[in-house]
Amino acid sequence: MIKKWYAFLLISLFWCLATSLLMAQSSISSERLTDQYQFSVKLGDEFYLSREVPGNAKKALKYYHRALALKPDSGDVYWRLSRAMYGVYRAELDPRKKVELMMQGIEYAEKAVELDPNNVESHLFLGLNYGQYTLQVGLWRAWYYIFPVKREMEIILKMDPENPYAHVILGTWYFTVPWWLGGDDEKGIEHAYQATQYQPDYTSHFLHLSMQLLELGRKKEASQVLQQMFQIEKPFDPMIAIEDRIAAKQLIKKYQLKLDLSE
Repeated sequence: MIKKWYAFLLISLFWCLATSLLMAQSSISSERLTDQYQFSVKLGDEFYLSREVPGNAKKALKYYHRALALKPDSGDVYWRLSRAMYGVYRAELDPRKKVELMMQGIEYAEKAVELDPNNVESHLFLGLNYGQYTLQVGLWRAWYYIFPVKREMEIILKMDPENPYAHVILGTWYFTVPWWLGGDDEKGIEHAYQATQYQPDYTSHFLHLSMQLLELGRKKEASQVLQQMFQIEKPFDPMIAIEDRIAAKQLIKKYQLKLDLSE
């Protein structure tokens, strides 16, 4: 991740303009600056990780902005802002406001990629926000974002071939886009399967894969995938796991699937 610490600039300035005493003071000041920056990022992360609590995603934004004020060129903060904005607009009910928030999330992620093109998280949230915006307004109104979603995920997989989130998003791309634009159901299923392999404790990957299989009429495979999901003893995200299992039970009822859910 990017570490463009402004301590270097502060210390260099005092080397040119001040005495050794002032240099010592500037060093202390820069250390405090760094501490405040790290503290703000940490608080932002804590609020984001508890985003299921109403208002916490917005609190995460507040602390990330504080960190950004201390280090304006921090790619680490920009991708976190994009991530937090994703949490904010998911809770927004007004469609127009939701789109505005999505555009802000895209801008944050684009800045993060600009500052650090080798940062996986920056590309991930750029592609994710592109995709969410496209799904929100429709493929034809946001056609210019269709291929950038695929591009960002392919960039990630070159750097990190086992990144489960990139596989999920790329799989969704193949499954959603029309065949004449490059869509391919089998490639979509393949990437979704890989996500479950590379992160076998994350229930959402299994739910996502089962939904794709059911859409293709492959009920037996979907049942096996859901069975695996219910067998995860220590989910990566317990709160999301609760939601995923509720959704899975709805799918089981809707498609009349046969699963053994006994403890």
